Amino acid sequence: MVQAITLSGVRVAITHGHKISGKEFEWLRGQAQRLQYEDGVMPRLWITAHRHHLSIEDFGAFWRFQCPSLDGGSKWFSDMTGKWSTHGTLTMLVGNHDLRGWSDVAVL
Repeated sequence: MVQAITLSGVRVAITHGHKISGKEFEWLRGQAQRLQYEDGVMPRLWITAHRHHLSIEDFGAFWRFQCPSLDGGSKWFSDMTGKWSTHGTLTMLVGNHDLRGWSDVAVL
């Protein structure tokens, strides 16, 4: 459920996120440690999508980018929480040109 790639020298882990259980940070950290064991490289960036809304969080050891959905979310989510999300496509530059490993975030 997790894929890892290197983009312009930055290790990026990607998962839909539906398997995240418990505290998100703990799940991501555990998966990052597994990836480091398997591949020898800890991800600096995580990309997830399951929660339908844009969110960017600095967890210290890595950044997590929660992508917005293209359709604005789900009726179930809105019915359960009263929230909805603005639809769009997350874009950014990834690379060692920035100390964070990313820059120029936009939602199109």
